[in-house]
Amino acid sequence: MLYKNFIKEVILEIKKTIEKHLNFNLIEKAFGLDYEKIQSIQIELNNIENELDSVFKKIDVGLFTNIGKELEFTNTNEKSIELEISKTPKINGGVKTGKEQKVRNEFNSIFLNFLDIKSLLIDNFLKIKEIIGLRHLYLYLDDFSEIDLEAQKIFVDWFIAPLNNLSENFVKFKIASYRGRLYLGKIDISKIDFIHLDFFEAYNIYKSITRMEELALDYNQRLIENRTKLFFTNSNFYDNFDIKKAELHELLFDVSMNIPRKLGYILSYCYESNLIHGNKITKAAIGNAAQRYYEEITESYFKSNPYITRPFEDKINIANQTNLLDKIVNKQKFNKLTITKSRAKIFNVPNQPTSHFVVNDEFSNLLNNLELNGYLSTYNKIKDKSNISSTLFALDYGLCRKHNLNYGRPKDTDHRKYYSDSRFSLNHLIREHFNSTQVLKCSTGHEFDFELQKQFEIYDMNCPTCMKEGALNKCEVTVSNKELIEKIKDIEKTSLLQVNFDEFRILLALKQFSPVSLPSKKLGELTDFSYQFIAKRIPKLMELGFIEIDEEKSLVLKKEHYLITAKAKERVIDVVISNIEEKIKIK
Repeated sequence: MLYKNFIKEVILEIKKTIEKHLNFNLIEKAFGLDYEKIQSIQIELNNIENELDSVFKKIDVGLFTNIGKELEFTNTNEKSIELEISKTPKINGGVKTGKEQKVRNEFNSIFLNFLDIKSLLIDNFLKIKEIIGLRHLYLYLDDFSEIDLEAQKIFVDWFIAPLNNLSENFVKFKIASYRGRLYLGKIDISKIDFIHLDFFEAYNIYKSITRMEELALDYNQRLIENRTKLFFTNSNFYDNFDIKKAELHELLFDVSMNIPRKLGYILSYCYESNLIHGNKITKAAIGNAAQRYYEEITESYFKSNPYITRPFEDKINIANQTNLLDKIVNKQKFNKLTITKSRAKIFNVPNQPTSHFVVNDEFSNLLNNLELNGYLSTYNKIKDKSNISSTLFALDYGLCRKHNLNYGRPKDTDHRKYYSDSRFSLNHLIREHFNSTQVLKCSTGHEFDFELQKQFEIYDMNCPTCMKEGALNKCEVTVSNKELIEKIKDIEKTSLLQVNFDEFRILLALKQFSPVSLPSKKLGELTDFSYQFIAKRIPKLMELGFIEIDEEKSLVLKKEHYLITAKAKERVIDVVISNIEEKIKIK
């Protein structure tokens, strides 16, 4: 009933808006319409409302009759089935799911039979178009992503799609939505123009981060100057800043990622903190404003709002995401400490930023929720040291300032691969986080390792254990109430294919000295490899989660020391040793 009334109110609001323009004679003035034409338009508008009333009365009767019977029938079934719950607990869930699906199907069927948008709206709109001589009717839908998925499905399939597909290009929609929060359904994709506002999506077509940043700065300057033409007619906007113009626009881009609303907030905060006290705005003032925005808007909204905006496909809870963010920030804090003590030329840059990090594209979608809510932004697509397609993310400027992380990306040629260093790869961190806190679980209680999700998706998320038992149950991502008791034995039978013999020797050396961590030079001595040879293989082994940095020892000795992980012992070392022992027994 709620969805039905929503569509009805939208249609009536469109009618009222057109009538409002008629009452103010705007159309008459613009098109020179006479009284008879205006009356003709009013007649068509009245036809829309009359037909709307008639159609929705039929829909009301259909919904009451058909769905009422369906609910009564299935509720009766529930009572009889619940008597056998102790024997077959999965039946109850099946009935509920079936009931919901039947109700949804009945709803769609009733709308299909009675709601003909073409005759109700499109035909009347086209008549009005002929009377007025209009080319297009624009309908603006702001904050569309705030509508939940079920409501979007109804509204898109029964209102937007017909008007978009069948109105002979007369009705045009302008829809504002966040990425991952838009259902397209029956809309003809060929008739959609996607205009991306976020930095990466807007400029990625140029395939050059330098060019992308140049265009972003140009947009930032045009955005500011177009506004100041209206509001600073008797003064110079830039006179309010104690910053050079070029540096100002670069800083404003960094703190806002060119999001106009965020930029407006930050400048408003600067006005409150500096201008009203007669002080010019400094870099520090803008940084403080960015931190205030993060704490008062981004962080507080995410943590306190139970109806947080999240991608439709995201099933990871807020507490889990917050915990992941804390781990990322702590990792970057550690990177900051080790970089300051490093003698590597790549880190010989001013301020030594640690605001960006790299994630394999396979895992990047796991950060969609944090990105959607402003904690981080996609900055570029790159190849990591192992030549794997990856995403370069940038943490929010205000978040970095709160945690004392320097923000930036070295832009000179000598340091353009600054963030390609293995310490900025967070694949292992993200993989282990979700493996330890998230599981794939079916309705009968079978649990599987989270990192199997990609393989499960190939088979439509069906539980393999249930399939062996002759049943079909979907697995969903859920929070585990305990650490995984044991790993699935067949997760990575091809683990040995992930490392070659030389890399195995490095792992074996670490295993022999475990739990003592070793630097690259010592590993070279133990394996007869050069320091450079070891250094080139370490990023790959870290990517696979086979080795990790001994953070405490590395800080004390000012040199990175490495430990072998339990994963490497279980899936590489133990497997090889076991195979060797089996061959010896056979002989």
